[in-house]
Amino acid sequence: MADTQGPSIPVALEQSEISTNLNANILYTFLMGIYTAVYFGTLYLYMTRKAHRRGVIIAIISSLYVLSVAQLACQWWLLVWQFVQNGTTQDSVFNSLFDPPNWIITATPVFMYLVIILADLLLVWRCFHVWSSSLRVIALPIALLLSEIGKSADKIYRKITEAVLSPEKVNSARQSHIINSLLSATLFTSTSTSIITTLLIMYRIHSVTQMNVSSGRQFRHILDIVVQSSALYSFSLLVYGIDTAVPSSASALDTRVFALTTWGTVLVLTISGMAPIIMVARVALLEHRKDQPSTLPHLSNLRFEGQSSTNTITPGGMAENVIIINSASVDDKFVEP
Repeated sequence: MADTQGPSIPVALEQSEISTNLNANILYTFLMGIYTAVYFGTLYLYMTRKAHRRGVIIAIISSLYVLSVAQLACQWWLLVWQFVQNGTTQDSVFNSLFDPPNWIITATPVFMYLVIILADLLLVWRCFHVWSSSLRVIALPIALLLSEIGKSADKIYRKITEAVLSPEKVNSARQSHIINSLLSATLFTSTSTSIITTLLIMYRIHSVTQMNVSSGRQFRHILDIVVQSSALYSFSLLVYGIDTAVPSSASALDTRVFALTTWGTVLVLTISGMAPIIMVARVALLEHRKDQPSTLPHLSNLRFEGQSSTNTITPGGMAENVIIINSASVDDKFVEP
């Protein structure tokens, strides 16, 4: 915990950081409203189609949404605790910003890490099927994902252990430094996973469409969707990772650092959950705009899961699997990954 006791804190600084915290929570609630609309819209698109593996996508995006809602509930409770239970004076509200209950300090990182891991898992899983289930190609993204899971598990274990066995150490300067170091490492690892996996997907789509130019336009739409969603997600992780590298003792009395930390947290919490769902929704909408099967004379070298032997891209195309490369035959069955 940052040391906010001792010397008198300027009133203007207290007002600035209290205002930043309140406004960030208002924005977070607003973004979660948008997230809710996007989630249920995407869920409707997937529930009304007959994709062979739609259950996998629905399970992942639903888990992302539930974890994000749990995170919002924690933030909402914390806001009430700060302004109602500790709202006697401006000083008490300000001090409560940096001294939350131990269970909040333990629970909120768990939800955030699980969201980030699920988002990266979805991207790696997509890349795995784009490369025709080649473990050799995605060995590096898998290694990064496992490293990310390990760092997250380490931090979660430390938080839970401290909260149960040594609650007085949860907010100590030493523990905060260790936790922030683990958080930064996890965020940078997640950024690397996202970037490398996206580059592999880009290369695969580009190389295959070069062999069959006739279907290139369709797959370029998919490529644009993947790149845009991944870029937004990676950028938010990178900015937040840089911010967490700043010593926590500096953030309490520096309004700029505090604002960056607070707003960065809000963006990461929403974007990490929303970006994968937006990607899935946009691919699904792309299919709904293509009700008529393609009349192209040749089957594309990149084939997305579908119900016919035409060149149609299904809603789960990029989100589910890309199977047959340079296929010499066409069948009407679902293609297994």
